[in-house]
Amino acid sequence: MTIRLGMPDIHRASLLLGQAFHDDPLLSYLLADPAKREHLSPKGFACILRYGVRYGEAQATSSNMEGVSVWLPPQSAHASIFKTVQVGAFSLPFSVGWRFFFRFLDYMGHVDELRKKHTPLPHWYLQLLGVEPRFQRQGHSSALLKPMLDRFDAEKLPCCLDTMNGGNVPFYERFGFKVVAESKVPKTHIGIWLMARSG
Repeated sequence: MTIRLGMPDIHRASLLLGQAFHDDPLLSYLLADPAKREHLSPKGFACILRYGVRYGEAQATSSNMEGVSVWLPPQSAHASIFKTVQVGAFSLPFSVGWRFFFRFLDYMGHVDELRKKHTPLPHWYLQLLGVEPRFQRQGHSSALLKPMLDRFDAEKLPCCLDTMNGGNVPFYERFGFKVVAESKVPKTHIGIWLMARSG
């Protein structure tokens, strides 16, 4: 059974996500230098986690925090400037760098447009799911997915996610997600797979 995270958990969860996504194609593009990526990426993840805690649900597999997920409900699935400011996203240029900030905004804007076009109905959004490398392939991703998907089925709610790792597509397909759009991260050759699941 998963546990819900609060603001005091954000620092620890952001460090976990920095490890989980260290070699992710998008993060490698946003922060090309591996040493800087290790040091700076948790600052970006902390903003995403704060948004999830404040406006959605941020969860962990257990108090040991093997894995973490961020789910956003329909009313918060598309970020507003006001909410983004509230979680400190506009301080990122000064802590992580302007190049990271503008590239991340391009990516987020592009994905938001994809979702508006291909998943127009109100839906939950799985913004983030990561497992610490030493705990990967041990069922922790499934443990983060199943309770929420069971809830969506009971409430007949659709949800969607995006991944920049094509190897993740078959995994999510096992949970009923289907690819509804394929694209590229702006100004790159990095693929984006938008996946949706009906409630």
